[in-house]
Amino acid sequence: MTARSSPARILQVHNHYRLAGGEDTVVNSHRVMLEHAGYEVRRFDPTNPVGAVATALQLGAAAWNPASARRIRSAVRGWRPQLAHVHNTWFSASPSVVTALRSEKVPVVMTLHNYRLTCINAQLLRQGRPCELCVGSSPWKGVQFRCYRGSYPASIASAATISLNRKLATWERGVDRFLVFTSFQRDMMVSAGLNSDRIEVVPNSVADPGPRAHQSDASDMMLYVGRLSAEKGVDQLVDAWERVGPTGLKMVIVGDGPLRPALEARRVPGVEFRGQISSGQVRQLMLRARALLFPTIWYEGQPMVLLEALAAGLPVIAPRIGAVEPTLEDAAYWAKDSGWEATLEEVSDLGDAQLSSLSRAARERYEHGFTPEHTLNRLTDIYGEVLEKAGEIRRNVSE
Repeated sequence: MTARSSPARILQVHNHYRLAGGEDTVVNSHRVMLEHAGYEVRRFDPTNPVGAVATALQLGAAAWNPASARRIRSAVRGWRPQLAHVHNTWFSASPSVVTALRSEKVPVVMTLHNYRLTCINAQLLRQGRPCELCVGSSPWKGVQFRCYRGSYPASIASAATISLNRKLATWERGVDRFLVFTSFQRDMMVSAGLNSDRIEVVPNSVADPGPRAHQSDASDMMLYVGRLSAEKGVDQLVDAWERVGPTGLKMVIVGDGPLRPALEARRVPGVEFRGQISSGQVRQLMLRARALLFPTIWYEGQPMVLLEALAAGLPVIAPRIGAVEPTLEDAAYWAKDSGWEATLEEVSDLGDAQLSSLSRAARERYEHGFTPEHTLNRLTDIYGEVLEKAGEIRRNVSE
């Protein structure tokens, strides 16, 4: 039995990265949903600094930043939120904000967008492969391999953040409920030491883009949307396309990142780079494309691009890895274990009936689990349960 909460004052805590990404999209969508439902939402949203000196100083305080704790206490005392929803504390905010919220008797719900509570680079990825070396173990193993940005000092700062806050029981004492996106992520965080009773699966969601402009089997456009970086596997995808690019099809690559200059300079036939475009333009491409290619090599959290594809009824071609499989289930054409060359060779032979079936499965998957209404209902149920429990604790203490 769940306890749906009445509209309340929610403090949204999110440390912005220097480059906006999927986490920022999720945070903004939550805020909009909650405000439309009658909640009052205010933000505590520090941003990581620019510049080597400022970054080094803030990283030095990443494990525990007293200044951030003072700022969030001031924000709480000036507004008195009924609940705080923490999304990201890395690295300027630091976990000190969680303890500060607890000291102010504010219940805390925390969304785990990645694996940062157990992995110093947050991706469970090392040398181009999934790695679980530090899951349920010491994060200091990651320093040996310089897993955070290839830097010993930065890796030490990240490992110290995990290690110190485990010793202080910051998460156990300060967080009432952890939210994850998939069952895979839940199981991984239980292996990392979190109490399963305090973890809830709350999938992401995206707005309905409307009907398809063209049936997927009528299009010649294969689509990649995402960051152009090594963990996304886009370089391997381009390599495979250069060798066995499907006849009669083209690949449109949307996004930016460190690999873009080198990939674009190769001028692979049939590959077109669009760069960073608006979310509206991405939706229109998805409604016209044949399939989404998703070649990631890390476990992922729950990429918004997959949900956008499902909403658009766009077949997804992806590997069975980490959180990808429970997100897509039967709405995907699974990449071959032998690699993207073999996958692309098979993709060129996909029949119209198979593509149409995948398109229908994608849309049904979206409607049954990834609409904004579904996410809002899950959030408000959990908020209600946490607020009810907090009220009971206060009553017992006062008695």
